[in-house]
Amino acid sequence: MKTPAERLPGRRAIALVLIPVLVGLATSAPAAGATLTVSPRSPAATSDSLATGIVTRDGVPVSGAIVSVAAYPSASVLAALPTGGRAELLLVDTAVTDAFGGFNATVDWTSVPTSYRDSIGVTNFQIVASAGTQILGWNLSGAPVNSSLRAASLALSGVGGRPDQLTFEFGRDSGVGSALQDTAPTDGLQPAGSMTKGGLHAMPVTRTSNVRPAGAGVCCSGCYAVASDWYYGIDERYAAVYAWGGAYGTITQTYGSTHTLGVAAQLQSGAWQASGTSSLIEVKGTGAVRGGIADAWVYNKVNYRDFALTCPPWTKTRQAVSNYGLLTAFNYAGHPYWSACSHYTGGTYWKSSGTQTTFSTGVTLGILNVSAQSGWDTATEMKWDVTSPTWLCGNTSQGWASAPQAEAHSG
Repeated sequence: MKTPAERLPGRRAIALVLIPVLVGLATSAPAAGATLTVSPRSPAATSDSLATGIVTRDGVPVSGAIVSVAAYPSASVLAALPTGGRAELLLVDTAVTDAFGGFNATVDWTSVPTSYRDSIGVTNFQIVASAGTQILGWNLSGAPVNSSLRAASLALSGVGGRPDQLTFEFGRDSGVGSALQDTAPTDGLQPAGSMTKGGLHAMPVTRTSNVRPAGAGVCCSGCYAVASDWYYGIDERYAAVYAWGGAYGTITQTYGSTHTLGVAAQLQSGAWQASGTSSLIEVKGTGAVRGGIADAWVYNKVNYRDFALTCPPWTKTRQAVSNYGLLTAFNYAGHPYWSACSHYTGGTYWKSSGTQTTFSTGVTLGILNVSAQSGWDTATEMKWDVTSPTWLCGNTSQGWASAPQAEAHSG
């Protein structure tokens, strides 16, 4: 019997991290905010790192740039706000770029209140880089390294010691690049390490008053998210179930399934752009099960909401704050064939932790499309009921039991 690797071309999605990590030598101490001629280099991560990275202008490192990290209140807190109600962003860290333009943004998780975490300990953050009179921002989610979350389950910064790597580029081709959020590309994905272009604009002078030393807590001058319009029942491309008639798939989605969904940000010009992600978890007491699935995209519906921001870099964000419905639609998904396989003639097999690829068009907001990725723990599973000879394969060389994704095909 030939293995799938012998019969089929092995197709493995490979994540490319396009973050410059080049060694340069500084000959003298640079002035604050100076543009240098050395090569950019990101510092090594530490146990409390949320993100490391570089600040550059036309590829040249910028020293003395200020990188600040602020935590959003949890999605449930944001969803509960009345129209016009506001919630304060919690400043948790500031960092200054070194001679190589590098920074290490950290979080003291003991200082993050429970109202700024979801029920499994995940917090949504805004990271802002200020260079001179210009500013760029990004959104991401994170959790403590010692969190009960499985490191392989979610694309969350810091989990399992995997902080994101960010590039803030202030030059002619300005934008923000993320290594962690641009994971292994397959159908309909943007390349790993690609930049979200634009978003560069002037920084009001009052912004500097919002920069506080690390550990300063709630920013004294007040940076708020002010709740406004709702957008209900937005389709989210949640997962892909790769199966066939001899091994139909079943998906169970309950509390513990976490989604990282794209955030839309409005610039001072009025234009919208995608700017990172925020995390959303299922509400306790909800769930859905659907069987008999073969090669299908699985959809949920989520609720988004607009928030006006009282501090730069954006005037407004649109982000997911609650679930509308689970397993609400199914569309055909082309079947990939992976080569790290096990052969079965019967039985039931399941994965109760894993990560779906990042779909760059996972959520359509009307103003633009943003990304969607899902991860799950033991409360949510994908299952295959084998009734005919079947190859069950993983999308990495670790095999289906350990790989982030799996597919079943005739064998």
